[in-house]
Amino acid sequence: MKNNRPRFLWRGLLAVAALTTVAACGTSRPERVDLSHSYRMVDERGRTAGQVVFYPAGGGAVYDADNNLIGSVAPPNSTTMAPPPAPVPRNYP
Repeated sequence: MKNNRPRFLWRGLLAVAALTTVAACGTSRPERVDLSHSYRMVDERGRTAGQVVFYPAGGGAVYDADNNLIGSVAPPNSTTMAPPPAPVPRNYP
């Protein structure tokens, strides 16, 4: 009689892998991605004094240590931005 144990183990391993894949794919859901950047403000003693959050579309918000909104950050417009640097002359070493 032929030994079918390796074949049985191989099929069992494939079945477990297939079930794991189906279970992992079946429970996945899209996650929300936050593209904002947060910076913690600290006082002279090193304690958290608040937080500044910059949003990807421009602007931001300023929060105090208790997470209360205390201000906002407006994105710069073209009149408040610095002019581009002057071009470098071609004969510059």
